[in-house]
Amino acid sequence: MYKEKKKICIMEQKIRIVITDKNRNVRTLLQREFMSEGYEAYIAENGIELCGYILSNINIDLMILDPEIPYINYILLNNYIQRHRPDLPIIMHVFGIDESIYSINNIVAVIEKKPDLNLLKQKAAQILSNNIINLKLR
Repeated sequence: MYKEKKKICIMEQKIRIVITDKNRNVRTLLQREFMSEGYEAYIAENGIELCGYILSNINIDLMILDPEIPYINYILLNNYIQRHRPDLPIIMHVFGIDESIYSINNIVAVIEKKPDLNLLKQKAAQILSNNIINLKLR
């Protein structure tokens, strides 16, 4: 009985995404696009705001991270994530793909920035659906 109630609650919860980008217009565009898909989308302008989300009580299901946001230390960010959100999947949203510069353990995809956001949205949906299936199996 309890497991059935737990499954129902998981299905009713909004999926939450934290979006970072150095460009305010891109942050707003991504937020609007993901909200139109039914997600609850938060934006972080810089590393300080991002760390605030990581340390908050908000249940974050996915992070979309622009590695060029200001005030970010990737070693510190990785430590925060491993300590507070070890299961948080991260999509790196980048200009030019060079995965060797990213030292964050939770990166599940690297997507190149393009005007068409369909690939980013499809990858996010795929990752989130896999995570929901894993939650149901627990």
